[in-house]
Amino acid sequence: MISKKGAQHLLEITGGLLTHHKGNKKEYEIFEASEALSEGAVLSLEEKFLAGEGQNITPARYAVNPKQRQAISDKVKAELKKAALLLNIEGYARIDAFVRVYKNGKVEVVFIEVNSLPGMTPATCIFHQTAINGYTPFGFIDAILKYSFNLVDSRKSLVNRKK
Repeated sequence: MISKKGAQHLLEITGGLLTHHKGNKKEYEIFEASEALSEGAVLSLEEKFLAGEGQNITPARYAVNPKQRQAISDKVKAELKKAALLLNIEGYARIDAFVRVYKNGKVEVVFIEVNSLPGMTPATCIFHQTAINGYTPFGFIDAILKYSFNLVDSRKSLVNRKK
């Protein structure tokens, strides 16, 4: 049901994110999205879930020109961040969406789903996305755990203050 609708380019992406504590404030680190390649118009169930069937390219190929590609990526990441804020995502997640890119520079993001606990196999694209930001797989998992422990500690102190 999702089509190009006059766009120059339509692609399916998946974008990972990680939350951090900055003082009392929660901040989102949005990673470069991966482009999900499909044999047909959209990904089949086999491409999504069977080992060796699906392919992802990180970062997503929104445009050939590097400056245009980055400008589109920045717009997509801003939309992913809005969704994370609206849904109050904690820890890490992956958001799947379609992106329409128009000749006039307009970018539309059509959300498909939010994966609140995305898979973390050695081949998963979230590790490719985090690597662009300098994370090793261990470092990424460590950051998730640190955020979680800080969240638990801050909630415990809040409960203790109320007593």
